[in-house]
Amino acid sequence: MRLGDLAAAPAAKDVGAPFDPCDIGGKGWGAFPAQVRHPQRTKPLPLRPNRDFATGCDYSNSDSISITPGEPGSGAKPAVFSAIVQWWAPGAFDLAAEAAKPGGQRVDLAGRAGTSLASTERGGKPTCETVVALGSGTARGELWQDKFPVDPCAVSAAVAAEIVKTAG
Repeated sequence: MRLGDLAAAPAAKDVGAPFDPCDIGGKGWGAFPAQVRHPQRTKPLPLRPNRDFATGCDYSNSDSISITPGEPGSGAKPAVFSAIVQWWAPGAFDLAAEAAKPGGQRVDLAGRAGTSLASTERGGKPTCETVVALGSGTARGELWQDKFPVDPCAVSAAVAAEIVKTAG
């Protein structure tokens, strides 16, 4: 095996997704509130699908970490902002189970009912998972962050609403 031999993540259209998680209706990072967008990294990282989701992207605006050997305190944990946007094929996501989770809140996402669940499951960082059924399949966003003074569920819901506008 040589470097570069691994297959790239499939294009959203190739798996039948009604939207591209890396593009979100031509907006990409623009689907996120301006406050949390990365100033230079304009393209998210495509995710290779697994047995659960068919296509996805990682939007990261986390601080980098710098380690200096022999210097106490170097390598301190950086501030984190990470959002995963995914599309799940029809029948692959159990929306009823998601809605039944303790703490789940029904939310309106551009006229479509969705569910948001706030937690601190990702290393104690404020986290929010938002899901919404689309005309075909399910959109899922998970955001965890401690970098900005924002509600992760508000950001996650804003992105999900943009997806609904794009995918219907």
